[in-house]
Amino acid sequence: MKSKFLMAGAVATAALTLGAFASPAAAAKINYTFGTFSGGAYCDGVTMTTTNGVSYQGFHQNSTCAGDQDAAGGLAVKVGSTKVVEMVTTVDAQWTNTPIVFYLDTKGKAWYLYLNEYPIGGGNAYIEINAGALLKGAPAGKGNGVSSTHPKPGVKIDKIPMN
Repeated sequence: MKSKFLMAGAVATAALTLGAFASPAAAAKINYTFGTFSGGAYCDGVTMTTTNGVSYQGFHQNSTCAGDQDAAGGLAVKVGSTKVVEMVTTVDAQWTNTPIVFYLDTKGKAWYLYLNEYPIGGGNAYIEINAGALLKGAPAGKGNGVSSTHPKPGVKIDKIPMN
């Protein structure tokens, strides 16, 4: 599983440039707020577009709960039998030189957040730090003032399904 995420992470990095060569005929949008599995919502979300159903470009919206946006890009990939959009966004000040990788299951309406632990603890594996429900629509504002990238201690983490 770790090698799947490492390979998918490397491939998703290329998505930032691949979108420029796509045909505009198949344009589609992803527009979600990151929610919790218990019915709450974080202050952040994602807005991305694709012109070919494979590469995505857009933004991690309201990532610090202050109305900001960070560039994001991704690829449609399979994890187990589940098709997801792997979204890579900019580094977070809390985790220097560490890309933030979201896996967006738009059919199952769920998201999973992973970090490469190398800059944090010296390992070379992706670790899951948060997960939740995808809520339709972009973040409406400051939400509960908590970003999905900084969950409160004790948040229940659901692992990405591998079936």
